[in-house]
Amino acid sequence: MKTIHLTKLQNTEHLALMTDVLKLLKEANIDALAPLKTAFEKQVKASEEAQKQIRKNEHTSDLVSLDEKRDRIYRGLVLRLQSEELAEVEERRAAAKKVSLVINTYGNFTKFNYRKETAEIYNLISDLNSDEYRPAMQKVGIEEWVNWLDTVNKAFETLYDQRRDDYAEQPTVDVKNIRKELDASFKKIQEMTRALVILQPSETLNTFISKTNATINKWKEVLAQRIPKKTKKNETKEEGKEEK
Repeated sequence: MKTIHLTKLQNTEHLALMTDVLKLLKEANIDALAPLKTAFEKQVKASEEAQKQIRKNEHTSDLVSLDEKRDRIYRGLVLRLQSEELAEVEERRAAAKKVSLVINTYGNFTKFNYRKETAEIYNLISDLNSDEYRPAMQKVGIEEWVNWLDTVNKAFETLYDQRRDDYAEQPTVDVKNIRKELDASFKKIQEMTRALVILQPSETLNTFISKTNATINKWKEVLAQRIPKKTKKNETKEEGKEEK
């Protein structure tokens, strides 16, 4: 049976490989592998549960949507200001330029991380609502845009805090150790399979090995696309020692 550098697989890839192997074990239903299959199945399930806990929180997609929405509102606000800077009325042009000055001091905060962008938006809104800038903001008619931005930013912060709290309540999961134990079980299955080739050869066993090798090859191809050429050459030499 072929070998593979299990530690180089990402968590989802590792679980996919092990799940495929478990399916093939069940399909083959080889008596001599039954005890190992039982232990292996428990560890695959443990790995599944561990990865469920570290996957993205259910609020993540909503956070992304709210972040995109506040960015869109901000861009609309800026475009509105730019159009006012071209207005025929001098007072509106002057007011637009005054508001633009304070906005420009913050730079393009839409590229910042979630926490920093949220804080910058709060600071910007506070400045625009100050006695110094509020009259100019009202004159160019962007007060509604500022209110929209404030509403969405507050909604984003509330959901962000909720996601943080959800993560804090999750139990600690030792994915690394779970993978280690699963790898050890997989290697025992490989060793037993090689022994059975000599001691109890059968068509069922050969089919199991062939299908498992095909699955392993699929993931080796995935790894090969991520490995530098020099490293590939070294690994090719090592893999030449593989057994059936």
